[in-house]
Amino acid sequence: MNIKACVFLACLLTSLSVIAKPAVPVVNLDISKSGFALQKESVLNAIDKDENYSEITEAEKAKIKQALLVLSGKLADDNSYAALSNEDRELLLSQQKMINDLLVKIARDSKIICRDDGETGTHLQNKVCRTRAGHRLYAKQQREAMERNTNGSDLMNSKVSDDISGN
Repeated sequence: MNIKACVFLACLLTSLSVIAKPAVPVVNLDISKSGFALQKESVLNAIDKDENYSEITEAEKAKIKQALLVLSGKLADDNSYAALSNEDRELLLSQQKMINDLLVKIARDSKIICRDDGETGTHLQNKVCRTRAGHRLYAKQQREAMERNTNGSDLMNSKVSDDISGN
């Protein structure tokens, strides 16, 4: 087998393994279905214990818990969604949408991504695995460090030029 065929086969197998990976299971709240108490418990367990939601902030957690309280208040005593007024339904649907949108965002940010990260000046690659949010934070910190170094070197260069000119 020639080298081109081997490389093609390796790329094909790698792409298939990426495609075959299951998506992160996202908890999805649906108040129009029965069993709200179980759904609520599922959401609370996910945001408190599930590693698929590891990047949740305390503010996001509080926002979800507050919305669940609103939903619990309206759906208490076995009230069904269908028995609620239109105004209450709209309120509950907006709370449900907010919770589901946050859960999707947090699950996406909590997904672990591995990248090959090589040091400058070497051909060796290190595999670095972080959450998506962790990669964003790392990139932000690197940009800020670069800006600090660039700004610091400009100040140093201006000081050297001032010293040379005799000022």
